[in-house]
Amino acid sequence: MKNTKAQDLLKLGQLVHKRRKAVRWSRGTLAAKLGVSEATVKNLENGRHASLNTTLYRLLQLPELALSSEDLLAHSGAGGAMNSFLDLDPLAAVADLRARLKGAGGDLDQSAMYLDPAGADAWLRLSTASAYAAQRELAGLAPAAQRVREQLAGTAVDVLGLGCGTAEKEIRLCQLLCEAETPPPLRLFLLDISQPLLAHAFRAAQALPRGCGAFAVAANFYHLPLYINVLDRGPGPRRRLVCLFGGTLGNLSNELLFLRHQLVGMEPGDFLLLHTARAWAPREAPEEIKRLDPALNGALPEELKALERQLLIGPIERYGRPPGEPLEDMEVQSRLEVGCCPVPGSYAIEQSVLVAGPPKRRFVVTYKKRYEPAGLVSVLADLGWESVAVWDDGPGKDLLCLFQRS
Repeated sequence: MKNTKAQDLLKLGQLVHKRRKAVRWSRGTLAAKLGVSEATVKNLENGRHASLNTTLYRLLQLPELALSSEDLLAHSGAGGAMNSFLDLDPLAAVADLRARLKGAGGDLDQSAMYLDPAGADAWLRLSTASAYAAQRELAGLAPAAQRVREQLAGTAVDVLGLGCGTAEKEIRLCQLLCEAETPPPLRLFLLDISQPLLAHAFRAAQALPRGCGAFAVAANFYHLPLYINVLDRGPGPRRRLVCLFGGTLGNLSNELLFLRHQLVGMEPGDFLLLHTARAWAPREAPEEIKRLDPALNGALPEELKALERQLLIGPIERYGRPPGEPLEDMEVQSRLEVGCCPVPGSYAIEQSVLVAGPPKRRFVVTYKKRYEPAGLVSVLADLGWESVAVWDDGPGKDLLCLFQRS
């Protein structure tokens, strides 16, 4: 075993040496890019010592070297694959949030709600509340998995859960995909900016069927092309199935630009599964929307109102005031926005927190977008995603759309 590990380390070192030479970098150049000493690079290339995971992560982030997670299998002391990739600094994120909250107001990234364990816990309690869970049941998940299985015909598949949260639906989807008589080789990549939620999801992924792998990526999915080497396809033919469940799609500032710019690594035959809420009425009928949508007409159950308020104001309570100072009065506001959703017929509900002050400050925390199915299918076709099937539960209910890269 010892000799095998030494051989693996030497093989990895030789690969790094070969790639470095191919791009005409000196050891000093590579060391500077990795933030390590030149001696560390020399030891790595000579296979003398196992490298720290942080060094391996940084190697993956250098596109010039064209390394993948498969290339780094040899580093694992147990002989298995790397199962996580960390590209976040939570302390820097908190410092940025504090600085934003000192300003006069404006947009907060919706990830601020789940950034720390307290926010992740608030989201978990909201998402598992009976009234919320009943609204988010996905009857279309099983037929969607069936359609993907038919298209795969046994080909290996990587399921990419972007903004996975608790990953409940991603894990269930993988279980359904594996119900075929001959299950396809499957890997689940979980990507989220919230490390507490990602850790919770990764633990839950141990319920995957035997033979399925899980890989956790703590990163910002707005930088997805940077992680293509991490989310490598591996040997042989393999499809990708990109999933955005829950409110992930509707929380994007511009979902069409996101799909165009961040899914550049997708190939013909890959799948895209979008889960969101259906519009209560077309955005051309704003008064009808205000009358029907529970987020605007006050019909949201009191249990959900309380849990949602705690989620929305939590970051401002924790980071918007010096420790020991009294809490300011805060009001959660929801208003209809018809101009910020680029999908025809669709609209958004902007949710913000008004801080009493003085001075008064208003922070936009998140958006809830509601989509018109035909408009969503139309704009995705323009982006090169052909509609496979749409499961529409009716106005205000779940909308699940399966697309395939044309």
